[in-house]
Amino acid sequence: ETVITNAAYQRFDEHYEPQEWSGVAKKALLDHPAVNLSWWEAYLYCRWLDLRLPSEAEGEYACRSGTT
Repeated sequence: ETVITNAAYQRFDEHYEPQEWSGVAKKALLDHPAVNLSWWEAYLYCRWLDLRLPSEAEGEYACRSGTT
């Protein structure tokens, strides 16, 4: 898992408006995690990095932490 910051996402989309996330204290706005992105925006960002989003099965496995 990797947290994508506002600064990292803004390099991909220069029109992205960084937003604060209340779970981050005392950090510059560009160091906050990128929030309120759609699935499509996340997909395009991953393609831009030559990566992929996890499959549904991979996501469920990660949520279960390997338990059944």
